[in-house]
Amino acid sequence: MRFNHSGLDEVTLPQAHSTTIYRVIQEALTNIARHANTDEAVVEIRVSPGRLWLKIKDEGEGFDPEQALRDYRSSGLRGMQERLHWLSGKLEIKSDPRKGTLILAAIPIPSTSDS
Repeated sequence: MRFNHSGLDEVTLPQAHSTTIYRVIQEALTNIARHANTDEAVVEIRVSPGRLWLKIKDEGEGFDPEQALRDYRSSGLRGMQERLHWLSGKLEIKSDPRKGTLILAAIPIPSTSDS
């Protein structure tokens, strides 16, 4: 696994944001380990003014995201969506069978003067 970040050292995130980011990454990496049949994953976090961007990518098996979200057993994906929604964040899942998966999240973050 590779982890890259930019701007993360320059911001103090509220606890709810830190926990959400941790849980989304945890769930994505758990899904990769269980289902992707790959040894590699990349996690990237980038902070820009007012927003945190999260990217998690693998070159594994891939899947149909719409079908997975309809499946009652896919509580992890729905949990990621719900956690981000609580912070007015957005989640996008791009994947195709045998073509890997890309998870993108955007989370508004309060400025230092707002927290």
